[in-house]
Amino acid sequence: MNPTCPACSSRQNISIGAKYIGPVVTSDFLVLQNTGLAPYCCKECGLVFESMGVRKFSSQFCAETFRPKPMMRVYGNAGSTPRPNKANNLISEIFPNLPANGSMTEIGAGKGGFLSEFHERHPQWKLVAIEPSILFESLSQAVPQAKLHHGGYETFDCPPESQDLIVSLGVIEHVDNPLSFMKWIAAGLKVGGRAFIEAPNFKNHPSDLYCADHLSCLTPETMVSFAEHAGFEVVDWCDLGVPMYFAFRKTGVCKELISTFNQNQKIANSNESLASGMIQSVARARSAAQQRQEKFGVYGLAIPGLFAPIYLGFSPTDIEVYIDDNEAMWGTRVHDRPIVGPDAIAEKKIRHLALSMSPQYTAAVRERLNSSDVILYD
Repeated sequence: MNPTCPACSSRQNISIGAKYIGPVVTSDFLVLQNTGLAPYCCKECGLVFESMGVRKFSSQFCAETFRPKPMMRVYGNAGSTPRPNKANNLISEIFPNLPANGSMTEIGAGKGGFLSEFHERHPQWKLVAIEPSILFESLSQAVPQAKLHHGGYETFDCPPESQDLIVSLGVIEHVDNPLSFMKWIAAGLKVGGRAFIEAPNFKNHPSDLYCADHLSCLTPETMVSFAEHAGFEVVDWCDLGVPMYFAFRKTGVCKELISTFNQNQKIANSNESLASGMIQSVARARSAAQQRQEKFGVYGLAIPGLFAPIYLGFSPTDIEVYIDDNEAMWGTRVHDRPIVGPDAIAEKKIRHLALSMSPQYTAAVRERLNSSDVILYD
């Protein structure tokens, strides 16, 4: 029997790719046993959703297990920017006339990086920080002026129409029901109030199909459809490779839910091919390296490259290193393998590299390594 769509409750769903039972990898690089993956695309509303993964125990996972990665950065033509800075900069650009006083809630405040900077820019605003994970313990030091709530957004009693701004960075893809999430935000905002939401753009992020705790794979079309159905109008949005940012204004007028099935099914099928291809690129790099008795690594920390040794059944110790451009990840480990910067390719004499990243970045990596003698697999 097909699963129920978490957003619209339809059972008319199309399976995306092959179902898998076994260990899975989460966005914070944990390996969870005794679960699996089974993504679907809803024929009614168009949502692409994971029916297995952590869905049956998502609240427990967020509260007890989830450990967000070190400070992530947003990449662009001018280089990279820490995620909290990028969000604050975009809010200032899109909403340049925020009043001197107001009320703002952040859902999924993490360590408080965004809120602390927002407070510096808007010192007279009242702040609420909602965080379900163990990171809650650090919030009181980062934003002592904020009202803190330890739990999921749905457990916080937000007074109706009380907030001027509600912000959510990298949360909506984790929640059980992204449409209910939008409606909760709308209920808490004053009419004319603003919402600012960041999510991975599934169009550019095929890896979401293999991420056990990304319960929804969101496209711009789905975000707009859900927001307008929840009573928002779109003020602005931008696509910055993997992350996309939406600025909404509450109108209180709820439009009919528009299906995004046709475009989302095509995107999902294409992305399944790309994501499974990343796994096979790891297999090819490993095989070539073993035949020549040379070292191989994985460039990028997209989930398929982390899932590959589990799915293909080989020891992660075959992988010399994982390589990533984000300096905050250097010195950490995944599968007990070191994560290092690109300079380590030559230092560690890596001869074969499987690319495990968004297709948005592969051309730049290929160009960067064009003059080296490393063989790339993608």
